[in-house]
Amino acid sequence: MNNKQIQKNSVSSRWKQYVCVGLCALVLVLGSAGAGLAGQVVNVTNEDAKALLEKKEPLRIIDLRTPGEFSRGKIPGAENVDFYSSDFEARVAATAGQNSGPWLVYCRSGNRSTQALPVLQKRLSGTVYHLYKGIQHWDGPLE
Repeated sequence: MNNKQIQKNSVSSRWKQYVCVGLCALVLVLGSAGAGLAGQVVNVTNEDAKALLEKKEPLRIIDLRTPGEFSRGKIPGAENVDFYSSDFEARVAATAGQNSGPWLVYCRSGNRSTQALPVLQKRLSGTVYHLYKGIQHWDGPLE
């Protein structure tokens, strides 16, 4: 191999490195931008949830219990999205619409809401406050 061929291979190799580094940077930027759309989950206690409600700032509330459970009492302003419904994920997406949260989600004991967290994180943007012990220990207002 002569000097011109070595130099040509070296330039070609550098360009491949630049392209690779550029593509990696693009993937990182786009990946982190998309990650910002998913809901961040924060487990909250009754006291934390009451403090969120008292702030009087926009907060969407989703009750994951059945319609029968929901009709017996809910946190004021809650919307019912039954975890057991066959179209649960679609209903979460419809409830989310173009809203970016924050969200407060709960069920009776925390079991269903914990199981629902992957869907909620995928479909809701903004912070998802999870009343992790459920409404059975709720001592705040009900309607």
